[in-house]
Amino acid sequence: MYSLSYETFMANKTEKTLNELEYDPQRYEHPSGKDVDLQVPVYSGFYKEQTEIQGKQRKFIVYIPTHHKASGPGVMLMAPDYMSAEKFLVDSGWVELAEEQQFIILAGEACNAQTWDVMNAEQTEIPFVEALYGYATARNLFSINESSYYAAGYDAGADIIQLYAAKNATLLAGIAAVGGNGLSVERLSVLGSRQVVGNVNGEICEDPYRKVNEIPLPVQIYDKECCNLEACVYWNQVNKTTIRTDNGDTTQYSYDISRYGSFINQQPVQKVLYTKLENSDGGNSWLCRKIWDFLSKVKRHAGNTLAGTLRPSKTWQDIGLIRYSEIIDGREREWLLYVPSIHRRHPEKKLPLVVGLHGYSCSGEIFMNDSEWYKVAEERGFFVMFPSACVNGSLSTSIPSMEMNVPLPTWNSFIPQDPNGPDDLLFFRKAIDRIESDYPVDRERKYLCGHSNGSMQTQCMMLQWPGEFAAYAPHGAAMNEFDPDQLPPYASDIETPMWLFKGTYDIGS
Repeated sequence: MYSLSYETFMANKTEKTLNELEYDPQRYEHPSGKDVDLQVPVYSGFYKEQTEIQGKQRKFIVYIPTHHKASGPGVMLMAPDYMSAEKFLVDSGWVELAEEQQFIILAGEACNAQTWDVMNAEQTEIPFVEALYGYATARNLFSINESSYYAAGYDAGADIIQLYAAKNATLLAGIAAVGGNGLSVERLSVLGSRQVVGNVNGEICEDPYRKVNEIPLPVQIYDKECCNLEACVYWNQVNKTTIRTDNGDTTQYSYDISRYGSFINQQPVQKVLYTKLENSDGGNSWLCRKIWDFLSKVKRHAGNTLAGTLRPSKTWQDIGLIRYSEIIDGREREWLLYVPSIHRRHPEKKLPLVVGLHGYSCSGEIFMNDSEWYKVAEERGFFVMFPSACVNGSLSTSIPSMEMNVPLPTWNSFIPQDPNGPDDLLFFRKAIDRIESDYPVDRERKYLCGHSNGSMQTQCMMLQWPGEFAAYAPHGAAMNEFDPDQLPPYASDIETPMWLFKGTYDIGS
């Protein structure tokens, strides 16, 4: 069998059950977007995957929870020596936690479930973890948002994760190392001494001003024999975590914000936790909960550098947004609304409305965190709406590089709209009307902005709804980004202020 459901796994929770999974070498034929529920992933359950490293086939197991939203979080896990990925998933408690907290698992094992090659990890094991990350970013079965990649390893697998993170800190929002044989400051420093690199328009580019060992990364270490003391020293150097607090068997190292400069994008949320632990064999189900509680508190958002920026992880509930959900044109649609506190003090006062559109594969909640428009709204006194696109294949089917992507949230940013996609114009009409009926929106001060695919949608709406919004601010992509010769005319005598801008690392820049 090529997949296994969570229910079947839990009914017969044995290593043998997972061993019956087979690797499917064929590409998946994805369902059309119209058949996909916004709240349910296109694929769920267990899948066996493989990759070739130095001529050897290496196996890993993927688990997608039954309610993982597109672009949710994901964790790469490395099992201990002499333990298969299947047994690790049966014993560790990670599967049940992933199902509860809705994050994806990629579980790796040592070659043939024997021992990790820590001595030659730079040639044999780091490429394996990099292959898992590459598999995840290919989006064939699922999509993990780039801000929410985490990693954890057990015993020798913990050494592998630390080595991988020392080289690739910019890709992760946090790691956990449980046990291990210990790594020297020197070895970690060699891996961290390279310049930060990133993918820009399909090409690997180097940041000449920043090294990887200057990029903060939250780290949690569980150590049964004080083997990781040098590693702890290294991660404290990277994170500049100099304030020490002891609490029982755990020592926490925190950032001293009084010693360093101001923070706009990069926020001082990094910590290094060092905990003494007697048993690190992966069989302690309570441990994965403590690890997830640590990791999930931080995300690495895209920023103005190739390294991204660390910020606290927040949900729409944390911030106090209002969630709307409605069936529109036969599809479930959702949007979030931030109501500034000035409305509670002056409920009759008319306030402006900003509508912020996320990019391809994302959601209103993700754009809420990326943009932090709600902070500006609170200070300046206006409503902010964060709508979510439908899970739709229209953008993927029109761009060759995305044809194999699983259906992901995509705005129907075409003129005219793709008839096979959602009626986004109807969605916006109904959603904005609903907000205007619930709150005192100043209809002469409505504004629209969007990033990437949301930028395309912003420009399309400017052409199709001239005068609906007082001004438009699309950013990150032109509406004809992938077809420069096609640009619909602006057939209106209504003057419309519009500011289109792109960043250095945006597509087409």
